[in-house]
Amino acid sequence: GNGATLPAPQQGTATTLDTGDDRLLNAVWEGGALWTGGGTDCTPTSDSQPRSCLNVVDITANAAGSVGGDTQYIAGLNGNYLYYPAIGLDSNGNAAVAYDQSSSTSFESVRVAGIVSGTLTFPGSALHTSASFYSPGGGICTASICRWGDYSGAAQDPAHPTDVWVVSEDTDNNTSASCAANQCWNAFVGRYTFSGPSILSLSTTAGPMGGGQSIQVIGSDFICGTARAHRRT
Repeated sequence: GNGATLPAPQQGTATTLDTGDDRLLNAVWEGGALWTGGGTDCTPTSDSQPRSCLNVVDITANAAGSVGGDTQYIAGLNGNYLYYPAIGLDSNGNAAVAYDQSSSTSFESVRVAGIVSGTLTFPGSALHTSASFYSPGGGICTASICRWGDYSGAAQDPAHPTDVWVVSEDTDNNTSASCAANQCWNAFVGRYTFSGPSILSLSTTAGPMGGGQSIQVIGSDFICGTARAHRRT
């Protein structure tokens, strides 16, 4: 263990991102399962060279300290570099794996893959893509390899346990008094769910036969900005 993983290229620059090493980065125990994950190198299917990849392990473990079998998931993507995974479980035992991804033709993006009933859904969904590359210079970079945030996180929402909140680093080419373009970094926070929308109540349950009645639908897990015209016939 503790072997460095391959640095990740970015679009628009020769500067690469440090993807860390193969140590396990986080762990979560819930519902009789211990999940942990970190980075590794692999050669993705149909690829011709190794890249930095994701290493996720699911271990059966109960409160009495009994440890059972394990399942390992190695995830790599042709031409891309994946790094800094974090795992969160929803109340149904589904695992959301947040991670970073970039390549020589794409900026870093924050993504989430799912593991449901033992099946890995991959590639993951893009939650946010950086607006530019990261190249701060100075002591942060060594031999054209720049330290990335080397962090990400994922945690179940206690108010909506079917949802998982994730956080990771990104860069949107903003500037400040202390850094110029391509030198500033940000933290992106997003919410991910495997569940479909659920309706708790309707503010108006009836309207005129001609239609045109506005109805407010109250619930959770709707897509942001959801709006739909309803017409009774």
